[in-house]
Amino acid sequence: MSSEITGREIELRRNVPYPEVTENKKAGVEKVTEILVYQGKVSEEQVSLALETQKNNPRQDLGKILLSLGFISGADLAQAQAQRLGLDYVELYEKDFDRDVVALVPERVLRKHGAIPLRISRTRHLVVAMSDPSNLYALEDLRIISGYQITPVVATEDEIRNMQAKLFATGERITKILEEAA
Repeated sequence: MSSEITGREIELRRNVPYPEVTENKKAGVEKVTEILVYQGKVSEEQVSLALETQKNNPRQDLGKILLSLGFISGADLAQAQAQRLGLDYVELYEKDFDRDVVALVPERVLRKHGAIPLRISRTRHLVVAMSDPSNLYALEDLRIISGYQITPVVATEDEIRNMQAKLFATGERITKILEEAA
C-alpha cells in the first residue's frame, strides 16, 4: 500500500467541513467522569464504584453506569458529554421542531441512531439532537441521507425517545385518518 495521498482523497477531505464549535468551548479534553467530578455531580468514590461495575461488562459506557446506579441524571450525563465534545446541550420541546426538517431522514434511521433533526442552520447545516454525538457512523448516515452537513447538539436519550414517540405517533395517526377518509 502506498502512503501517498491521492488528489481525490485530498479533495474529499476538503469537502467535509468539521462541525460548528463555538470558540469558548474546549473540545474533547476531559473524560465525562472528570467533568462530572469537577462539577460536583459525582464523587471519586462513586466513579470507583462505577468502574468496579464496569469490570463485569467492559463494553458498557461509564457515564451510563453512573446513570443506572442513580448517581447522576440523564441531563447531567448529556451536559457533561456536550462539554467534553465542545457541543451545545439542548432541552427538547415540540415547538423546536420543523416537521419538514424531521422528514429529511426516515424514522427508522432516526430511531436507530437516537437522533432528531431540529432545523437548518444559517450555514446550511442540519442541526441534529443526538444522545451520542460521538457516533461517527450515525453522523455519516445522517449526512448522506439528508444531503446536509450535520451539526450535532446533545440531548438526553430519554428526551429524544419521548420526542420521537410524539412526532412519529402523530404522523401515524394522520396516516390512519387519511386512509380511513379515502
